[in-house]
Amino acid sequence: MPQNQQFDYFGDTSFYDFECRVVRFKITEDTYECIVTNSAKDEFGMQDIKELYHLRWGIETSYRELKYDLNLNTLHSKKRNPIE
Repeated sequence: MPQNQQFDYFGDTSFYDFECRVVRFKITEDTYECIVTNSAKDEFGMQDIKELYHLRWGIETSYRELKYDLNLNTLHSKKRNPIE
């Protein structure tokens, strides 16, 4: 986080409790993927996480292709005008 970024959402502490779980599943015979999530086991099981990851990966690769097709792979901005 940049030093000039205001971060006053949680008060005067520098430490925050954060609970998460790591879901690890096999992709190929010798390849695994690890996903970190804050969802509970009873909310999303391993198969649910795997399917959501699979769906999300297609979206990410589509964005990448679109960026390269439009030559936007080196455009970096947080302001609306340069993005538009």
